[in-house]
Amino acid sequence: MNGSWKNLWKECVNDFAGFKVKDTSEVRKDIMRLSHLAGFKEVNEDDIQELLDSHDEPLTNEDLMQLEQERAHNEDDDANKEEETV
Repeated sequence: MNGSWKNLWKECVNDFAGFKVKDTSEVRKDIMRLSHLAGFKEVNEDDIQELLDSHDEPLTNEDLMQLEQERAHNEDDDANKEEETV
């Protein structure tokens, strides 16, 4: 699709090739520093790396079901709050 639009409207064509890979050790240190400032003194670089690595894993059916339950619960809470304000 981009190939067709490139000739018609060049500014609308997505030519994004991806982000440049940064050294993650600096990013992990920044995250750790910010977590300590927020009061999470027990967080260390290994914890942060474990969390980052977990995002590479696909979601299980159980994960998806839990997310759906949380979404439905939040919608119910929002509906109840709206009723209370009326």
